Amino acid sequence: MGALIEAGVFLLVAAAVVVLVVLVLRDRAAPGEAVEPQRTVSDRHRHRWTRWQVIDERRIHLYGEVDEGRDLPDRVDVVLRRECARCGLPQTQTVRGLDAQQRG
Repeated sequence: MGALIEAGVFLLVAAAVVVLVVLVLRDRAAPGEAVEPQRTVSDRHRHRWTRWQVIDERRIHLYGEVDEGRDLPDRVDVVLRRECARCGLPQTQTVRGLDAQQRG
């Protein structure tokens, strides 16, 4: 009976050591991998937004047939992104039905 209790205690200690090692290794960065320092950002400023950038564009054909032999999409949807130049806060926006001539 004493050997059984010793084996149980040994298994509990071994499991605790394994969990501790996994937690320590998980938080460490791999060699050569830089960890970005987390900075505290105050929202008590006026955001200075950068210009909108198109990060995704989808040409949507609502109808199966092509208009007069031209391959024109019926609608162009785009996802735009910009960020604050001071704090780096990202902002995205989806614009639906944007015509290619309006973007120009």
